[in-house]
Amino acid sequence: MLGKVIAGVIFAFFAGWDLWEALGNVVGLPAYYRAIEFGEFIPWWILVPGFVLAVAAFAGGLWWIIRTPQPGARILGALIIVAASASLQLSVLSAEQAWRSRVIFGLLTGGEG
Repeated sequence: MLGKVIAGVIFAFFAGWDLWEALGNVVGLPAYYRAIEFGEFIPWWILVPGFVLAVAAFAGGLWWIIRTPQPGARILGALIIVAASASLQLSVLSAEQAWRSRVIFGLLTGGEG
């Protein structure tokens, strides 16, 4: 039981960080887009799935830790979930950056390119 608690706390720290970043993107990016007067270009189609995936990874990882009896499988599963969550958050961030640069470039060039 103590092993599950320790694994859960460590997992919650790392997966919680990804969840915190996803929440920060959902809250912070719209404010940033409004501040630079691009409020109509907020990429909700990127932000919402990124947040939902982070919540799902957090909940799924805690479920895995609680339900798995073998310590090795518990830790390996938690590591895989944290790695997958971090890579998904990085993919969401890079998609938003690429999309933003494309929008700004289109606005500056009048839609060319």
